[in-house]
Amino acid sequence: MVTLRRGLKWVGLCACAITIGLFILGGWYVPKFTICSPGWSFGAEVSSGHLGLLWANSRAQLLGLPETDGLHVGFEARKPGYPRWRWYPWWSFGQIPASPLRLAYVPLHLLLIAFALPTAAIFYFERRARAPSSCAHCDYDRAGLGAGSPCPECGKEPTSPPRS
Repeated sequence: MVTLRRGLKWVGLCACAITIGLFILGGWYVPKFTICSPGWSFGAEVSSGHLGLLWANSRAQLLGLPETDGLHVGFEARKPGYPRWRWYPWWSFGQIPASPLRLAYVPLHLLLIAFALPTAAIFYFERRARAPSSCAHCDYDRAGLGAGSPCPECGKEPTSPPRS
């Protein structure tokens, strides 16, 4: 359980950092990736403060895609006159009229909130949940053990004297 919480905590922290980095990078460049196959195509880009997702039933329906199948990743410089960041208060989903192309726009601040709130809760409750006499490595309750004795659960030596 401790390892799962620790892993979720750091995955959430990395996801927050990546979201903030993409928001900042999106002011000057448009990071894009596409996955193409003969039967379907999917593309994503970060631009002007939102994550844009496009998908269609074939490569021909998405304009500007590479001619080969597989994963394609790249950066485009921001077009002159195009705003660096826009405020998108909410997400939007839709389909271009007379086209099978489907679109979804998700503002990056919503992704940041979705990553940051659970991560902050894990940090907060993990800090408060540990008993003063518990092992720092495996959370085993070391109450009643000697001050320098190793943990009977994991065998690690205590890193600091137990708090009473």
